[in-house]
Amino acid sequence: MRKALAVVLTVVGITLLPATLFAQETNWDGQYHKGDLSFELGVGFGAHGSGFGYGLAVLPGAEWTVADWKIGEAVPLAVGVAATGFIELIPGTGLGLEADALLAFHSGFKGLDTPKFYQNLDVYTAIGAGVVFVGEASVPFGLVFPTIHGGFAWYFKENLAVYLEGVYRYGWRAVGYGGGAIGIRLKSMLTKKRA
Repeated sequence: MRKALAVVLTVVGITLLPATLFAQETNWDGQYHKGDLSFELGVGFGAHGSGFGYGLAVLPGAEWTVADWKIGEAVPLAVGVAATGFIELIPGTGLGLEADALLAFHSGFKGLDTPKFYQNLDVYTAIGAGVVFVGEASVPFGLVFPTIHGGFAWYFKENLAVYLEGVYRYGWRAVGYGGGAIGIRLKSMLTKKRA
């Protein structure tokens, strides 16, 4: 319990320290705002447990941003709900399919006194659960919890980015997975552009 409390206090402290430093000096903003809708398509490579080996995957996904705030009146945080797919060729068991539901968290660096490259970055993490089907496995269906995605996207245009992320999945009656993905993300800004 003490370790969990220490971790929470550390995360809160790390979040609030920049908020106090930048609150009066910048108009710090992120890439995502309430109402934004994004679509992505990536390719991934990773490893399975229990001797199933490595796999290649295609990862489609979509996300809708449901809220965005300023923590400490400075640090941008956007929250979205996402659905991702996972279509994988696993050498030991053939084709694997997965669908995940995720809660995603985004922050960015717009408005800070940093090079333009950093101002175009979106840093994110997402956590959720899913279902998986592997046709040639002894138990073809399974549940996945948690499924965790984390990484960054670089917006080379206002609504178009390349992203790089790490993926971790733990399965119940399903084989665990850890790997990475790279892809393209398209964002549709349904709300008015912020100043």
